[in-house]
Amino acid sequence: MWMLDAAGTVLPEGIRFFTIGWAVIHLIAIALVFAWGYRKGRKDERRDRGAAPGSGSASERERSS
Repeated sequence: MWMLDAAGTVLPEGIRFFTIGWAVIHLIAIALVFAWGYRKGRKDERRDRGAAPGSGSASERERSS
């Protein structure tokens, strides 16, 4: 922990990016990407679940049409 406290005084102003604001912005971005991927995956799963068993996925049928 001591090294992190000392790093702020050693680094030039231009590269002192690891602050609370930086961490919050990145956590929000990670949460948004996770939520987007989760919702997209659930939507694709629901769409594929409607397909008849053994007939391939719905996306394969759309590509062949």
